[in-house]
Amino acid sequence: MTKADLEQLRSLKVEIKTLSEEIARAEQGMVTDTVIGSRHEIPYDQKIIVITGLDQRKSMRLRDKLSVVCRQLQILLEETEEWIEGLPDPEMRVILRLYYRNGLTQREIGEEIGYDQSVVSRKLNEFMRINFH
Repeated sequence: MTKADLEQLRSLKVEIKTLSEEIARAEQGMVTDTVIGSRHEIPYDQKIIVITGLDQRKSMRLRDKLSVVCRQLQILLEETEEWIEGLPDPEMRVILRLYYRNGLTQREIGEEIGYDQSVVSRKLNEFMRINFH
């Protein structure tokens, strides 16, 4: 596990959130197009027909991309959990889970475990310095 892998967890979660929002917007947005057509019988009566609907191709492309990112995140989450479980310090395991897996801020972690945000920050920085330099 590298520091970049841990940071990628947070980035993938943000990407999933933005893709989900894009999908919601795409599924709410209507598109309109026109075609020219006529009856099959004589006299041919040419008319302009307006078609309104959802652009399902855009939505499907976004859903496919979201699926790929979700798979990447799931694999990385499993690897991260395995790595965290191997750490000897239970307090650091909790901090790392809350920060990287759950996406909590240092302030929120401090509130959760009874520390000031500065203590959480110091512990994270010290852990990173020792383990990733």
